[in-house]
Amino acid sequence: MNFQKYKSGPGLDFLALQHLYNYLENKDNDESSDINILEFGSGFSTQFLVDYKEFSGKTIYIDSFDNDPTWCFQNANKYPFLNLNVAPLISCNENDFNRQIKNKEYDRTCFSKHINLPYGHPKYWRQRNCFYDVKELKEHYDIVIVDGPNGNGRSLSYLHFKDKVSRGSFILIDDHNSKDDDFDYKFIEYLKNIIPVKEIYIHENKSNPSWELGVNFALFEVI
Repeated sequence: MNFQKYKSGPGLDFLALQHLYNYLENKDNDESSDINILEFGSGFSTQFLVDYKEFSGKTIYIDSFDNDPTWCFQNANKYPFLNLNVAPLISCNENDFNRQIKNKEYDRTCFSKHINLPYGHPKYWRQRNCFYDVKELKEHYDIVIVDGPNGNGRSLSYLHFKDKVSRGSFILIDDHNSKDDDFDYKFIEYLKNIIPVKEIYIHENKSNPSWELGVNFALFEVI
């Protein structure tokens, strides 16, 4: 597969896609063993997963979430194995965010519809405490990709899938070193506090470590 074709602006780096490809290639798959993938942030990575499914012939199912109907994967209805959920973001206040992370429990009651900042706003890529409105997930996922939404709210994803992964499940966090000036999003720290994982690979743009230039991702395996 040509991994470079899936890179255009924000999205997983081709090296991250190579790691996903290697995991999928080595994952046993037969008629009694589906490969379930959960993706937060839809787009070029979704296209990669769809292409891999059709290329490999493996029994793969994808649950994908996004809030932007313009930039997310298009024509999802053509693929019966892809469940694309596109809906406005929801958000909570800072205290409720911290409480949920500390208690390791998601509390739907503290969320309301997020007032999204317009594209081009200086804080558009750093919105606070917002996430997708996730209502239903499968019982188990082999791969989880955390690549959206913008801002620190990605850590809320751990509360949704912490009981949906098991030993050997693969977790990829894009832009693992994201910050809002001196406010560190602590994606890796929160993951390790909520789900037992071991580090597989961490990659950073050595010439410029800013997350905004991409090429920053971290891979973990549930233990």
